[in-house]
Amino acid sequence: MEEKSETIKVEINYKPQKKVFDFRSDTVTTPTLEMLTCVFDAQFGDDVKNEDPTVHQLQKKVAEIAGKEGGLYVSSGNLSNQLAIRTHVTNNCQKEVVLQELLCDSRSHVYAYELGGIAFLSGCQVKPVNPLHFGSNYLTAEIIEKHLSLSNDLHHPRTSIISLENTLNGGLLPLEEIEKISALAKKHDISLHLDGARIWNASIATGIPVKEYAKHFDTVSLCLSKGLGAPIGSVLVSNQKFLDRAKQYRKLFGGGWRQAGVLAAMAIYAIDNNWPKMKNDHTNALLLHSELAKIGIESSQPDTNILFIDTTKLGVSTEQLFDEMQKYQQEPKVLLETSTTYGARFVVHHQTPKEAIERVVDMAQK
Repeated sequence: MEEKSETIKVEINYKPQKKVFDFRSDTVTTPTLEMLTCVFDAQFGDDVKNEDPTVHQLQKKVAEIAGKEGGLYVSSGNLSNQLAIRTHVTNNCQKEVVLQELLCDSRSHVYAYELGGIAFLSGCQVKPVNPLHFGSNYLTAEIIEKHLSLSNDLHHPRTSIISLENTLNGGLLPLEEIEKISALAKKHDISLHLDGARIWNASIATGIPVKEYAKHFDTVSLCLSKGLGAPIGSVLVSNQKFLDRAKQYRKLFGGGWRQAGVLAAMAIYAIDNNWPKMKNDHTNALLLHSELAKIGIESSQPDTNILFIDTTKLGVSTEQLFDEMQKYQQEPKVLLETSTTYGARFVVHHQTPKEAIERVVDMAQK
């Protein structure tokens, strides 16, 4: 006999978040009322025991978008990347590649913003390469090939993993270059990982499906809490055998969680409702770029939702400019950040209205 689910009507007192215009990152978005209420329609279980149906739904959904066999929902992009790398290192050890090296862009998140996790958690050396030194905005197969360590020289670990990032600082990595790098990795039996925290933005900007990017990689990490606007989490996608081992490491690293479907439900909502509107974020980033130019502030032309400003020609530092702008604050407040590794940036997201752009330009002009 089929069990009938009971529907209970509840009255909710919802206190909206204080409105701010936050340009510091796309991680700063807050759950909307609609996102929060979708949790009431979800079903929950113990994810450590693999029993949460909403987590299963999210993992299947992201895996299908990426064209992979399965997905593993984890609490952060940092954890997702580190699980992928740790599992690749273990698998490569089984191929008798014991002393290993990961090659990546020197600006990439896995190297610059994850507390040395690759060395600490995986015992793997990192070879950071800055493509700007070779006249390119992104790593190319040609640049990578020149930096591979492939011999059994006693002085160098073997390059066993290449990690790419798309987008990186908002910049696109062309699909044709990914194809060349993938062919190079296959030629030398090197594992290929993608930090696709903002692959959603890359897909919207180029019209290329996520799976067309993802098919060239052994593993892909897709963040849910940046441009998509979910409150927390990333999904690591790969083949199921790889993910089964990664899940063991997730538990070892303290990342097992129980009724995670509460969060997974909001992530599903974000994919269904926020991702289709992401083009607006890119349009607003371009608008901000053009409006800043009108008042003499140079900025990088954004491929997606991130732009960096250059105040050199104004004769002031970005810190001085932002400090001066604080004199013209009013509600809602404008939040800015100058302390990123690569300078002052503006990040546009689904909670950045045109009013916010008008405000920040007006403050800068004054």
